[in-house]
Amino acid sequence: MSEMNGKICEIDVLRDKLEGLIKEKHGNLLDSEVVSVSKELNEAINRYSKEP
Repeated sequence: MSEMNGKICEIDVLRDKLEGLIKEKHGNLLDSEVVSVSKELNEAINRYSKEP
């Protein structure tokens, strides 16, 4: 798997994790776990978008 595909896979996994966590927390977007995973996803997207 190429590095780019790995980053896309990481983003997909984090997105799925975040969606599940939001459901688990009954839509509480301020829950510390939700915020933490959201930050991880944001960082992964930023790394992906910086690729040439």
